[in-house]
Amino acid sequence: MKRYILGRYILSDKALDVLGNPTNRVILDALTRKHPIGMTASELQGITKEPLSSIYSRLKELKREFFIVETAGRKGSGVKPSSVYTVESSSRILRSIFPYQLAAGNSEYSSDFKNAWNSIVQSEDENNLLKELLRFVEKTIRIVRESNDEKVANIAPHLNGEFCCPNCGINHEAKEFVRALVMYLIDKLDITSDYIQFLYNNQLVTQKAYDKLTGLSQVFEKRDVKRPVTKLESKEAERKELRGGGNENSQKTIRARILSILKDRVSKDVSFLLSDNQGYFLHGVMDRSLVRDEMR
Repeated sequence: MKRYILGRYILSDKALDVLGNPTNRVILDALTRKHPIGMTASELQGITKEPLSSIYSRLKELKREFFIVETAGRKGSGVKPSSVYTVESSSRILRSIFPYQLAAGNSEYSSDFKNAWNSIVQSEDENNLLKELLRFVEKTIRIVRESNDEKVANIAPHLNGEFCCPNCGINHEAKEFVRALVMYLIDKLDITSDYIQFLYNNQLVTQKAYDKLTGLSQVFEKRDVKRPVTKLESKEAERKELRGGGNENSQKTIRARILSILKDRVSKDVSFLLSDNQGYFLHGVMDRSLVRDEMR
């Protein structure tokens, strides 16, 4: 399992004590890399070099604080199948269903904030934003599936049913990837010039901080390197241009067949409907002087 977000939110002092043990962290890292297959205590012993009795003690601690889950046994060299351990995590909202440690990237919100949410955020705005986020995620996943870029391949999550968790049934890697997409987008908002200007206009930042943030924003804007356009984005750009959404100064020659022309005796321009060789339709107007008798 690939990692996209480093660190985690700790629910309690006991959980913090458990993570304070170096061996426990090694076990968690090993189980994360092997997810969703999981590992036995003997396999973990080979990594940690700790006595088997100590490994079982560590696993008991991690299981008690809901970091890991003990799943169906795996046949080993012994008489009985060996227990298999896998990592498990949950989002804050899903904890009523999956009572495990919070996944990386989660935050705990105050009760006052959650109680006031519906009073400060309109449901229509919330629904619209969630739909836009979903469209953003769907488009990004399509790009990841299609891309031949090695950098993309190195971070692409496993997008198939075989990588779903044997315990909760959710693909943890894909879920964390989506969470990282959204969180990184929010982080980038902090350094956009429009957001910094918003802070300044509403007196939410000092002049000194505003100057520093503006300089930082300019640096990051220069660092943004235009990535290669994927096949999917190229097709979407073509469709947008055919619909009149391209650059006003750009021109493009296309092969098309005129389907109909709406002519009258008064207007200087006449309306037309055409279809190109890819099956797209385009509605527009042309000067009357360009209309020929053979155009029906």
